[in-house]
Amino acid sequence: MGRKKKEKFAENLTFKSLIQYDYTNAKNLIDDYIGGESITLELGCGKGEYTLALAKKYPNRKFLGVDIQGERLWKGAKEVDEQSIQNAKFFRVNIEKITQYIPKESVEEIWLTFPDPFPKNRNAKKRLVSENFLPKYMAIGKSNLRIHLKTDSELLYNYTLEILQRKKITPELLSDNVHEDEKLVDSDVVGIKTYFERKHLLAGRKIHYIRFILK
Repeated sequence: MGRKKKEKFAENLTFKSLIQYDYTNAKNLIDDYIGGESITLELGCGKGEYTLALAKKYPNRKFLGVDIQGERLWKGAKEVDEQSIQNAKFFRVNIEKITQYIPKESVEEIWLTFPDPFPKNRNAKKRLVSENFLPKYMAIGKSNLRIHLKTDSELLYNYTLEILQRKKITPELLSDNVHEDEKLVDSDVVGIKTYFERKHLLAGRKIHYIRFILK
């Protein structure tokens, strides 16, 4: 591990806005933050661009960015602490284990922002929209849990549509090119751009989007 990475990991331990799975009181810290209210999750949040932007735009709602990569979470957590943002926190944990920490029926909305598409078929169950993950979301979600998927991967976009068709779920909204879609002008879908999205746009890639409800 490089020196800068070690420094970030050490600083992560000082952030009030960052909870880590190996804290003995991690679940209690999550419960205290949610406080019986509804929450929006950003899963695979990376540097937390969506978590931060949404928290600033909607100060009366609570947001939690989730990722296993501590080096990436460092940036978002540092900004939350330095700016004293009260309605955003980050949680370092493997997403497969979120049901162990997030209270049942506490999540009203989930953003999946540029998750790994796992292009090889043998890894399909690792995709965050796979039938391996949807039951986990339902376990922690409120009734009519809204899911947003934003991706540059045509494979993941089409795979998600196949999953929804198999489960007889009709998408609320979908777009195969959000930045050319009049329906999404002034929406959070195009108004917030992650680090990876900016890279994809510079490379000339289309950004796809699907919004659907889990009941």
